[in-house]
Amino acid sequence: MAVQKFRVYLGKAPVTIYSDHVAVDRLYSGKNLTPRLIRWALKLQEYNLIIKHTPDKENTVAHALSRIKLDENGNQIKCAMLTSKVLDPRETIIAELLKDPDFGDIYAYLKDPDNFEHVDFAAIRNRARNYEIIDNLLFYTKSTNEIQELTPAIPATLWLSILQELHDSPTAGHFGIKKTVHRVHKAVYFPQLHKIVTTYVRSCKLCQLINNVNYSPAGCLNSIRVTFPNEILGIDLLGPFPQSELNKNRYLLVIAGHFSKWVEIISLKRASTKIVADAFLHKYILKYVAPLKVISDNSRQFVCQMFQNLCKGHMKMVPYRPQANITQS
Repeated sequence: MAVQKFRVYLGKAPVTIYSDHVAVDRLYSGKNLTPRLIRWALKLQEYNLIIKHTPDKENTVAHALSRIKLDENGNQIKCAMLTSKVLDPRETIIAELLKDPDFGDIYAYLKDPDNFEHVDFAAIRNRARNYEIIDNLLFYTKSTNEIQELTPAIPATLWLSILQELHDSPTAGHFGIKKTVHRVHKAVYFPQLHKIVTTYVRSCKLCQLINNVNYSPAGCLNSIRVTFPNEILGIDLLGPFPQSELNKNRYLLVIAGHFSKWVEIISLKRASTKIVADAFLHKYILKYVAPLKVISDNSRQFVCQMFQNLCKGHMKMVPYRPQANITQS
């Protein structure tokens, strides 16, 4: 409810509310209210509100902020941005439209279709069906809920000023991508609007400094401490490589100790889970001894149950963080 948002301003002072909504006035005097209306009435009793009904035609102050005038054909013209300080004079807008690579040919065709000549005449004529020229300005037309809406087409040279006004200004509030796209879409039109607005919002320095993040901060980096050989091993699988001529091998199983930096390289023909586990068992564990801990990435050869049974102290790396595995550093 609006009273919750403006609670710090309302307080206990008497406030008069003029509304053309009859149901609001009946919250105090109505009978047989629904449970929802009862909750609303109880909530409003916290404030000293005086609600007065005003006919729709007389409630012009509120309507000036929420309603858009229609033209003679009943179309909504969303040209409030054209009178805003962010746009240049009308003559400058028209000059930029003529030079714009997206709107220049369309504007010239709609201005004088009989004398317009172009190599891609048919393509421009088809694109121009979605545009109209009103008072020498180009508008993009779209139909929503059986109402034809006209949105001013803005040349590329004015995109930055539009985005600064609708995102960076004190009244804009530095909203996120979704709300900024919706706000720009309602005010103006230009090609690839969603992509351009998304890039602009993500590159906003103030948003990056102030906005809350939805993830925990990165932890401190600690060195891996080892006290004796074969305590911690790093293991990784490399390949596929060009097939060797002698044994037809294509993969390498690399094993390195964090204490002595000793490296064992085992060549493999295939990189299946069974072959990798057998190679680690017969060519390392039975040759030396089973390590206390093994560090690997999240490859399927290392996270399978067969490999887990060979080393009880198996530790998996965080994705895209190769620093923890000596074989990848």
